[in-house]
Parts: sequence; structure tokens; C-alpha cells
Amino acid sequence: MIDYQIHLLTWKEKFVDIAEAVRIVYIVRGTAMVVDDENGNYQVSQGDIFVINAGRKCQIEMTPENLTAVLSVNYYHMCEILDEEYLYFFLNSRLDTGGKYTEVIEHMQRILLIYSERRADTYFEEEGRVCLLLDSMLHYFRARDRDWKAGEKDKNTRVLKVLRYIHMNYKRGLSLEEIAKKLYLSPSAASRMFYRATGEHFVSYLNKVRLSHVEHDLLHTDHSILQIALDNGFATPASLNKIFKKEYQMAPTKYREINADEGLGSESGQKISQELYHILKESLSEESTDSTEELWAEDGGGAQTLFNANHLLNVGPIYILRSADVQSHVLEIADQLHIEYIRLWGIFSRQMMIFYGNQEGYNFSFIDIILDFCVENHLKVFFDLGRRKNVALSSERENIYSFEDNMLLESREAWENLIDAFIRHIIYRYGRHEVSQWIFEMTFFLNELPYYSAEKYSSHQVWETTYQIIKKHLPQARIAGPGLPAFCDFEITRMVLRDFMDTQYLPDIFTSFHFPYLERQDMKDVSVYEREISKNTKTDFLSAQILFVLKELKKMGFKGQNCITEWGVSLANRNYIQDSCFRGAFTVFNILKNYRYADALGIFYASDMLNVYADKKAVLQGSGGIVTRHGIPKPVFFALDFLGKLGKQVLRQSENGIITKDEDGNFKILCFNLKVLGSAYYLLEENSYQPEEINRLFVNKDSKKIKITLSVPGDGQQVKIRHSIINDMYGSVLNQWIQLGCASDLQKEDIDYIRKTCVPGMILQNENIQNGKLVLNLTLAPNEVRLITVQIVDTV
Repeated sequence: MIDYQIHLLTWKEKFVDIAEAVRIVYIVRGTAMVVDDENGNYQVSQGDIFVINAGRKCQIEMTPENLTAVLSVNYYHMCEILDEEYLYFFLNSRLDTGGKYTEVIEHMQRILLIYSERRADTYFEEEGRVCLLLDSMLHYFRARDRDWKAGEKDKNTRVLKVLRYIHMNYKRGLSLEEIAKKLYLSPSAASRMFYRATGEHFVSYLNKVRLSHVEHDLLHTDHSILQIALDNGFATPASLNKIFKKEYQMAPTKYREINADEGLGSESGQKISQELYHILKESLSEESTDSTEELWAEDGGGAQTLFNANHLLNVGPIYILRSADVQSHVLEIADQLHIEYIRLWGIFSRQMMIFYGNQEGYNFSFIDIILDFCVENHLKVFFDLGRRKNVALSSERENIYSFEDNMLLESREAWENLIDAFIRHIIYRYGRHEVSQWIFEMTFFLNELPYYSAEKYSSHQVWETTYQIIKKHLPQARIAGPGLPAFCDFEITRMVLRDFMDTQYLPDIFTSFHFPYLERQDMKDVSVYEREISKNTKTDFLSAQILFVLKELKKMGFKGQNCITEWGVSLANRNYIQDSCFRGAFTVFNILKNYRYADALGIFYASDMLNVYADKKAVLQGSGGIVTRHGIPKPVFFALDFLGKLGKQVLRQSENGIITKDEDGNFKILCFNLKVLGSAYYLLEENSYQPEEINRLFVNKDSKKIKITLSVPGDGQQVKIRHSIINDMYGSVLNQWIQLGCASDLQKEDIDYIRKTCVPGMILQNENIQNGKLVLNLTLAPNEVRLITVQIVDTV
């Protein structure tokens, strides 16, 4: 979790300046004088916010009426989480009036408002707000390399890593020998290097780090001296007393007696807390008086066309379609969501039994059974021909299972013969016209094994020869690739893009997949399945990734289509966020934000049956299907259904909604209230919380007010309005399961009950147009998605 502390200071309080922390200072009331070794002396007043960077000295001289809040965040902990060597911020609303201060001030105010209430059930909300504040600081106020003052970047990198290690581990016994190992030096050489870099010997530095935390605990907690000593790396209270007296010329108990504040629990502390609460409540109320979002549109306006975001459905490895349950799920999804293509991989896996012993030729019988099903049900096939490993993740760091199921062909000739025979076979069986509508993709990033064994294997060679073979038989068929993982480092992405596009045969469709993760930059040569990833905190991560890829493709002169084959809220299949209303709102938000930039946004994936395994037997397991293993639609399914029912003509779009018009002249409006995930989600592994804990993962659980105004000709004309609603009360299989105690041994009648009750809510209204306008006032629950159909009644 984030290591931070909050201090409320009046003119009577001692400001404990923790040099190892990034200190965000907010003036709640009154004025103060700042004596800063970096920016000189300057006056601050109510509403000002500034940062004191780690390692910088600062004094705050407060007037009697002043109330100041200081949020101190452990600098070394931040660097560890972000995997950064340096962090530095230029944030000072008094000295720089041009920055993005409104956002960070609001975050700070809400942190302090939660802090002043001191309720046990708001711990995660407070920490989530701290994470949002830090996120805004990193986005708007972080100094880049070119902004660093001379000398900052010249510090010894190895010593900086050791300093971080000390600050992260000061609570336990640390020795010079341990530090020497970190520096790959002998203890004596390490001691000399440490002294040259810091001006202090190792033991002296370590004691100062520990004493800074001891001082805080003495002043701001009621912990005993024994507990404080043990919590901060001292073996006994006696050893703490000895070192503390040497530094402060008095015992810890005496220091606490003279300097300790009275705390929020005391009478004066409660008074300060109440004052803080009322000041911030009033300030935030003033800012939120117009918090209702307004969305309006005129009849006849708007020229933009909305495309069908649902036409590509990922099913999984081809063998899974042998299951009658999966076939049933796919048909129901395809019918409801108007699916055109289904994406299959593992075409030449061992389970398809294409080869038998030394028998010559190929046996495509098992593939035929599945392709027959597709053709009979008018589903076009999107083949991923790559040698994709069978892997299911339970979190960003753990697998449920992982195994290789692909045959390794012995030569380039064997691969070319197989592809040629397969293409000729499907043309013969299904006809050239049918097969020419299918898409053939070659992917190169989810395969641990090459397409075939060769001394001089080349992915370029695979691409070009396979492209030629398919186009020879099917000139009209579209070839796709390379299945780029776009969540890796942008520089690596650029390098891979340039390498792949350096070919005489460019793809008809460029493919990539996108998930909210960050990949360690030093792991580009490691198998994609072994790389370390961490969660990306940006809700709109997809836009950044897609736009970067499009920008690079444009530089290379690419004119083909852009297809996002796989994307979503998580790769994990034991993450109950996958089953929640949040995923529905998240999906709507990202599709509406990005539909202009992609020709397809593939649904990942059809059914939870893809990842049924022995570790889970419940109706829900946190898997990424849009229907459960029993075929019950999840909120994301209904969200996709709502998107598919929008009109093609876009009249107006905002951050939280879109107004469209269909071919019959009806208004189709989609609104949502997407909540922000807090630190409780980002700092825990994805499989580490239970279904009933999901609502604690969000920064807040506020409702959202939206006012919709439609300008239409006429006055007094009647309109019919239908609201279809997904939230925790309606259409949420997860919440229905929670109501049943998350039982893992449900009977058939229990599952049937869930199936029948998990449907969107509905509200019907009759209204009249007044003065050429129709006004709708909505209040959306957290993570609610609502589709509104407005039908003007024909009076003729």
C-alpha cells in the first residue's frame, strides 16, 4: 500500500520536515510564510498548494489564524512502485499560476475531508484519493530528464538503489555486509563509496532514517516507546534511548511530552477536525453546485456515423467449439449482439489430430466439424494461424494453467505444405466465395515456439511465404497481422512496428491487442509469458495505446484497416471485476471513446467455459467471458447489447454519454457512470479479493446526475420513453450471486433463478414536448449503464 502520513498544523504545532518524503502542502485557512531553500521566501494563503521535494529543506512560519495540511508520501516507496530512479515535481500554485491546479487541489480537499471524518469504512477511499492525487502530479507536474538541475542525474545509480533499499527496509535489521552485496563490493569498499555519495557512514545514515520515523510516531501516535522502538528497527527501548539522546539531547518520553500534538481525538483536535470538515465541505459544495452534466442535441444535427463495435467475437482455441455448451453460448451471443466474425486459434494444435503416425497427407476432419458449425450458422471465421500457447492467468503474476499444445513442424517446407493443403481443402469443402470472406491472421507475439524448425528461422519469411500461398488461392481474402501487444513500452512498440512493416507484403488488416498493463522495459528479450507486468491506472489507457500505434502506422504510409483483436479490463481469469457492472461501464466508455480509431474492437471473449478449471466450481469465477459457464449474460454483455442498439447517426457525444438517431427517427441515448478504481485495486493482485469486496475498490460510490435536452420540432406532441438499466440492482449476475451468499454448490433451480432475474431493469414514461424541447433528468447509480429510447408518437 502507499506509505503516507497526513498532518494538520496550526501555529502552535511543530512542523516535522521529513526530508525523505515528498510533501504536498495545502493552506486550508489563513496565511503563512514559506522559507524554502529552493525557491526562497514567499507568502502563501488559503487555497494555495505546493510541493516540497524529497531532500529539500523547508520551514513554514504560520500565523495564529493559519491551518495547514501536509501530506507526506514516502519518496523511496513511490520510486519503488513506479520503478523509477528519480522523481521530482514542479508544483507551486503561488509561484506558477499556469498549471493544472484545480484537479490536484480537489483531490487534496477530498483526501482531507475523508481524513477529518475518521471513519473506519473510508480507509480505502482515502488511500484511493491519495493515489489519484499522485497520478495527477505525475501527469501534470513531474519534471522530465531535461528539467533536472545540474548534478541530480550524476548521482551514483547504484548508491541511489541502495538508499531506496534502506528506506524501504529500515524497520528490520540491516547490516553493511548486506548493503555491500547490493553494491557487489566488499564491506570496506562499500563503506567508502557510501560515505563519498552521502557524506555519512552507513550506520549513522541508517539511524537518522529510523529516528525521523521515531520522531513522527512520538508526535503523532500514542504508541508505547517499546512499540515505537520495535516498529522502527531498534532491538530494544534502551538502544533507541541511547541513539535518540545523542541526536536530540533528551529521552524520547521527554521529547514527546514537550512537542507532541494533542491529536484529532483530543478536545482541541476534534475542534480542528470539525473546522477542517466544514471549510472543505463548503468549498467542495460550491464547486459542485453545477455538478449535473448536461447533454443536448438538435433533431437533424450530426453527421458522424457509429459503426458496429460488436462484429468480432473471440471464442478461443478451435477445439473448444466441440463443446455443445460453447456452441450454444456462441449462437446466443451472435444472435443478440449481431456478431459477424468469430476468432479462433490453435488451428493446427495436437487436439485437431491433423497427423497420424507416419501416414502421408493431412486429416482435417476435426477442423471440418467446427467449420461446418460456423458455415451452417452464417458465422464468418477469423483465423489466428499463430502457434499460440494455452495459458490462463489468475492474476497479473500467476497462472491457472499453462501448456504447449502445438505441433512443431520440422521445416519451412512442412509449414508451407500444410498451409497450402489447408487452404485448398477449405475452398473445396465450402467454396471460394465463402472462404474468401474469411480473415487469415499471422501473429508473432503469443507464440513461444516458431512456426517451424529451421536453422535460419525468420518471422519475415513466415509472413511473406504464407501471405503468397493464401493470396495465390484466395486473392480476395484479407490477410491480417502481426497481433502486436500494444501495452509494452512505446519505444519497444515502435521498434517492433518498424521491423514488421519492413516487408514487401503489407497486411490488409493491422492487428494488435490492448490491456491496462505496463510492462517492464528491461524484459523485451524475455518470452511474453514470462514478462513482469503491472496494472495501468489510466481508465482511458486504450486511447493512448491505439493513437500511438496509428501515429506510427501513418508515418509508415499504411493504408489498410486497423483491428483491435483483443482488449478489456483485465487479462486475469480469477478477477471478479470481470463479472461486475464496472466492466460494463468501462467497456462502454472505451468503445465510445475509440470507435473512430479502429475498424473493429474485438470482444474478448465469448464464454467462461474457456477457462473452467479444477480450482473453481462456482457459478462465477472471475473469468473474462461475457457470459458465465452456464450461459448467463454478465453486465458487459448487456452493455454491448445497448451499444448495438444505438442509432447510426451521432448527434452529440460527451464524456458520459452519447445521443444518436436511428433510421426510424427515434432517439437512442446511452449514458453511464463509470467509477474510478482506487489503490485497493491497483496495489493488490487481481485474484486477492472476494466478490462482496468489489465496491470497496473504488475511489467513491457517488451517483451521477445528467440532464438531457432534446430540441425537436413541434409542441405538445407525445413521446414514449423507455429506459433499460444495468446496475447492481438490475442485470448483475455478480450481485445476484452475492445475495445467495456466493455459494459454490448451487442447485439447478438456483442457477435458473439467477438466469431469470439477471435482466436489465425497465422504466416506461409518456411525456409531451414543450416549447420544442424534451428534458430528461437522470440520476445514475455507480457503474450504471442506461439506454434510453425516445419515440415520437405519430398522431396521424
